[in-house]
Formats: sequence, C-alpha cells, structure tokens
Amino acid sequence: MAVKSTKNQYGSAVVIFHWLTALLILSLIPLGIFMHEQTNVAIKAGLFKAHIAIGLTVFIVTIARLIWKHKDSKVADLTKTPKIQRLMSKSIRHLSITVLLLIPISGLTYIISSGLAAQLIFAESINWPSPGDYATATAHWVLAILLVALLILHIAEAVYHQFFIKDAIFERIWFKK
Repeated sequence: MAVKSTKNQYGSAVVIFHWLTALLILSLIPLGIFMHEQTNVAIKAGLFKAHIAIGLTVFIVTIARLIWKHKDSKVADLTKTPKIQRLMSKSIRHLSITVLLLIPISGLTYIISSGLAAQLIFAESINWPSPGDYATATAHWVLAILLVALLILHIAEAVYHQFFIKDAIFERIWFKK
C-alpha cells in the first residue's frame, strides 16, 4: 500500500490517521465520563492525566492530518453518491476536524483557567473545581456531545455506503496488501 493516496484509495498515511483518531476518540469518550464519576481522588487524577494526554495526542494527530492532506493526492468522490449526500459528507468531515481541534483547546483552557493543571502537576491534594463555574468546561462538554453526534452520522454514512449502496467504501479507508 502506498503512503500517498490515489484516485480510488486512501494511502497508508491517511488510513493510519483515520483509524488512530477513531481509536483515540473511542477511548476518550468513556474515559471522560468515567473520570468525572470517579470519587477516589488519586484514581480521578490519574484518569484526568490520561484524558489530557490522549486529548493532546488527538490534537497533534489532527494537525498532522491537516498538514498531510495538503501534500496528499485527492481521492475521487464516490460516483454513485448524489451531490447533496457528498455535500453532507464533506460538511460532516470538515465539522469533525474543527471539533477535533476545538475540544482539546477548550479542555486545556478549562484546566489552566481553573487551576487544575497546576494542581495535577504539583499538588499533593486536589481541590476539584466545579465544571459548571467555567464556560470552557461547558464548551468542552458541548463539543464532546457534538463530536459523538458527528461520529454517529459518520458511522451511519459508512454503513449506508457499505451495505446499501455497496460501493466498497471500507476498501478505500482500510489497509491494502
């Protein structure tokens, strides 16, 4: 499989970016929920640190993905797809990338403005701030919900293409021998 994309197949770089992002997001969602419900302070702090590290990784991978996109060849649109559906797909993709950049920014802004970042690094005990007191925490939550909705739409679109249109969409975004 070539590193760069062709007219009909995403290259290995895009495939890795796509599936790595998917794995990271699918780990962040339950981790984010579980860490907020955790009552053990030490475990909660560890979960926050893991969530932050994975979130920053998503941010870096997303930026790398955008840089690569400008260097890579463009894969042709699926011909069986009506124009309105192609427009919706492109909109979901662009909105997803935007949200993948904004979520880590809002999360970092929250932990810095609340003093939580310094506590996670330096403090023996942590005075957990109330997320409701910070607009950035609310933004982070709203963006996470939006990302889940976009993820559901993306998966529904993929299933629709694979099983109803039968245009072998998974072959375009999976590893070839």
